[in-house]
Amino acid sequence: MNDVKMESKKSKALLSLILNILMFVFMILCALAIVFTVASKKNASDDGAVTVFGYQLRTVLTGSMEASEHTNVDGYDIGSIPTGSLILVKTAPEDPEKLNAWYENDVKPGDVLTFRYSGYGLRQVTITHRVIDKQPIDGGYIISLEGDNKSDSTNPGVQTIDTTKRTGSGDYIIGEVVANSLVVGKAMNFVKSPAGIILLIMVPCFFIILFEVIKIIKISKKDKKEEIEKATADKDGEIEELRKQLEALQKQAATQQVSEQSTEKVAETSTEEQNDRGSQAEVTDSTEITEDSEK
Repeated sequence: MNDVKMESKKSKALLSLILNILMFVFMILCALAIVFTVASKKNASDDGAVTVFGYQLRTVLTGSMEASEHTNVDGYDIGSIPTGSLILVKTAPEDPEKLNAWYENDVKPGDVLTFRYSGYGLRQVTITHRVIDKQPIDGGYIISLEGDNKSDSTNPGVQTIDTTKRTGSGDYIIGEVVANSLVVGKAMNFVKSPAGIILLIMVPCFFIILFEVIKIIKISKKDKKEEIEKATADKDGEIEELRKQLEALQKQAATQQVSEQSTEKVAETSTEEQNDRGSQAEVTDSTEITEDSEK
């Protein structure tokens, strides 16, 4: 029985520990979300992407970077990027000297770059394509980029970026894609959906509130149990006190009875002694009378 109680206590303690850890992780995630939101307002790019510690997270919206039968991407660090993938972009340096050195030393054919482009005349858009050529010019480079899916009807063909014409509204390279994940991208897209918001925010909040209510109920029951135990202990104490008083009275009565009996015996003894003395006196008197008669 005691072993069962011990196992039950251990299970409850383990469950409580797990819930506390989950709550702590949830609060950390909320704090990171707040920090991320504040940082996004301060470090947002032209298209609203968030830059944190020199990196951006972006979602690929089209299939232009999905490898086709006309493209071989086996030898590249970044291979095929399916639609819906999350990409991690390391932003280009902001300092002009470091930026030129980056173009010269780091950017090479086969790299996947994210860039702003307005070559279609309507509006400037953000594109992620692979570098197919880099040609030096006076003061910079002409970088040519193209999507991997050349059979895609939405493939816009080749884009060219003149690195010497970087202005506030011109075409420019945002950075290099250093990692991508379709699974994480789908998860992020789900989180942004109404169902994801309900699952990741409302459901944990519901369980947190539920566990807090259960904890309050347990504390209330524990307090009530302690009150009942205290009241029972007080009553037991009163009963014990009354029992002691009763025993004291019984002892007192017994002592008094013994004393009375002793007094009665003493009185009886005294009476007997007096009677004996009276009898002796009568005998003495009779003897004296007899002696006088004889004389």
